[in-house]
Amino acid sequence: MQYPPDRMVHDDEPMLISWESMAWSAPRYSRSQVDAAGEYLICPRKPFDFLSDDEVHRFGRDDVMDIINNWRASHNLPLYVIRRTLENRALRISPLSIIAQRIKRLPSIEVKLRQNQYRHLKLSKLQDIGGCRAIMPTIEDALALLKVYEKVRIGSELMRPRDYIANPKPDGYRSVHLIYKYHSDSARFAMFNNQRIEIQIRSHLQHLWATAVETVSTFSGLPLRQTSGSMLLRPKEYLIYWRRLFQLMGSAIAMREGQPIVPGTPSSREELVNELRSLDAELHVKNSLLAWTAVVSYLPKSPHAANAHLWLMKLIPEERRLEIESFREELSEVAFNEYVSAEQPKRDAPSTQVVLVSVASLDALKKAYPNYYADTKAFAQVFDEAIKR
Repeated sequence: MQYPPDRMVHDDEPMLISWESMAWSAPRYSRSQVDAAGEYLICPRKPFDFLSDDEVHRFGRDDVMDIINNWRASHNLPLYVIRRTLENRALRISPLSIIAQRIKRLPSIEVKLRQNQYRHLKLSKLQDIGGCRAIMPTIEDALALLKVYEKVRIGSELMRPRDYIANPKPDGYRSVHLIYKYHSDSARFAMFNNQRIEIQIRSHLQHLWATAVETVSTFSGLPLRQTSGSMLLRPKEYLIYWRRLFQLMGSAIAMREGQPIVPGTPSSREELVNELRSLDAELHVKNSLLAWTAVVSYLPKSPHAANAHLWLMKLIPEERRLEIESFREELSEVAFNEYVSAEQPKRDAPSTQVVLVSVASLDALKKAYPNYYADTKAFAQVFDEAIKR
């Protein structure tokens, strides 16, 4: 497909919705204060050890969550800008592309900081506080979009591309990640410069794999994407079986797309099918996936706003219930405040998951986040096709 050269460059400024009509949260704290708040999140005893006396005096321990939430909110403007460029480019390749964005969930931030303590990873250095994703209909479309980003720069600085399609992760994850440092030449937006935003580009099949992992993790209590974790509901063997299944399915999808397979999995399709069938005998894969889909009820928290683009999703696995509230895009600050409030831990539902996302419609929301609906029907069909001889 020819991509019109004169339409490939986006000015990388938020012109589609004016600055005056939206409330963008600017960063109010220094990066050392942000890092100290991140330290407190994972180790509350010594949150401000490396701050100056003046900073400790002005920002006590009770202000930690204000610092973290302001830091998250300050990514909304750079995320909006970079997501609109992604949307423009993806839709020109295929009108069936689905674009979504989200601000990273507080529990996910805590997990990432804990897992990377040995690397001394700081909150201000997290690369995916703001993230957007293009789900392309085919692998060819995904690679075409990647080629556009390789050939045509945007105003922000590309830091580090990570191609997990050419080099799949050992757990079976496959996608391309592009990390950008936001940059604007305009003094109006300079306060947001250097905020890091992650773009993910993946095919529809790769997306089905990733959301199926999230669904199984949520409803089985298995830490599938973590290197360690307590087993809540099942013995260790059950975790090993599911992890291996998703490694093999990563390769099954890679073979189907004509791409490199996951390390440590059979290169022979016959061997791959035999091992998948063996695991299916232990896990009853399709029955398990469809059982979770059947028990989640969807409950609109309020009538959906006309022209809604922001969606607050609250999944309560213990109650098998999903609540959704919608907001127009100009109410982004209101939506973010509701998000922060909904994230507060609930004693009666400790595994509740909350996320605030931006997509074009309710239908796109279901396609972009099927794991919140526990919708694994499409992945179950892909599994059926993978075990055919």
